[in-house]
Amino acid sequence: MAAAANGSRLAVEAGSQHAGSAAVAVFVAAGSRDERLREWGAAHLLEHLAFKGAGAFTIEALADRMDRLGGDVNAFTTREVTCYHAHCLAGDWDAAFELVWSLATAPHLEAEELQIALRHMLLTRRFDERMQRMQRQGRISFYMKSTGEEAV
Repeated sequence: MAAAANGSRLAVEAGSQHAGSAAVAVFVAAGSRDERLREWGAAHLLEHLAFKGAGAFTIEALADRMDRLGGDVNAFTTREVTCYHAHCLAGDWDAAFELVWSLATAPHLEAEELQIALRHMLLTRRFDERMQRMQRQGRISFYMKSTGEEAV
């Protein structure tokens, strides 16, 4: 494991040289536990916004790189971390790493995209409040509050 001056740590684990595939991941030590109640869902929102463009990648270039890798590029947010990860052919690990590193460290957070996403989050919260009120009133039998995924 290596540490950078900014506190980032890089761990590399070599898999089987015969597997033919590689998995790369960048974990950011920020998750939902770091949010106050009024910020609930912000880490997950930022995770999704990264796929609108990051680093040298426009949204089109991101999609093209993901397609050319022919594997899987995704992300998830937990209480403790946000992770950007890819699974690809072993020979493409460096291109996959460049992509997930860009997603984690240099997302394009455009004001317009952020405003659209925040509007969607607010609409989802209003819908949640209405549905939960209807459940308490016995007008519907069951409703589970959204966790942020649906709003993005």
